[in-house]
Amino acid sequence: MAGVSGSGKTLTIQAICNGAYQIMSKVCGVEFDSLPPRIFRLRMSEVLSCYLGESDKNLARFFREVEQMAKEPVVVEGREMQLPVIAIIEEVDGLARRRGEDSINAIYDSDPHDWHCSGWTRCVRS
Repeated sequence: MAGVSGSGKTLTIQAICNGAYQIMSKVCGVEFDSLPPRIFRLRMSEVLSCYLGESDKNLARFFREVEQMAKEPVVVEGREMQLPVIAIIEEVDGLARRRGEDSINAIYDSDPHDWHCSGWTRCVRS
């Protein structure tokens, strides 16, 4: 999704995730609140690093964790089941260059001193 700040992108994502959990609840036959959190949210500002190769490592680690969680069965109310995982990537424009731009100049569009490192969060439904 793309849009100006305040246009409802985050609210739309929350609605999509809520709808997915409603469907999982019906299919599994368990209460909505009994389902474990299966949503990963990644913000590019939490991944980008000014050190060579660190951003790639952070992204690879994120996707490894998502894949690992997707493979793990979940036990809900005594039953083992396979549930989907939702991966939300925010601010992806901070990582990828825009189409049609000169690739050399696009690399230097942002100031590496503005980047910082931290972990991503496993999100819970709200």
